[in-house]
Amino acid sequence: MPVGTAGRVTPIPSSARATTVTRSPGKERPRLRSRPLFTLTAHLAEPHLLDGGPLGDRRVVDIRGGRFDGDRLSGDLLPSGADFQLVRSDGVPELGWLNRILAVGVGRRERAAAVVEVFEIH
Repeated sequence: MPVGTAGRVTPIPSSARATTVTRSPGKERPRLRSRPLFTLTAHLAEPHLLDGGPLGDRRVVDIRGGRFDGDRLSGDLLPSGADFQLVRSDGVPELGWLNRILAVGVGRRERAAAVVEVFEIH
């Protein structure tokens, strides 16, 4: 199945296509592999809370700057944006900033920053 980007269609390489796996007794299922993508450190303001929306609570956190570093992606976070979060009923915020990459993040909150180590699943 092709992936389209701004009018361009790029075929997905055969190495990235999903394969069908059947369960047979005694056979091991394939395992997911991961590799570090980047570590993100974002300097954050206090969150603005907007409670009681139809899909859950909203939280807006101004980004004061920061940095992300990895072997394949690195850069600076400019102090001009915000993280707009939908907070689910279980208290977990949904992150919408990763697109077209399946990734897992392990994060921690520091005094005035959020630090997230992000791993691409392939």
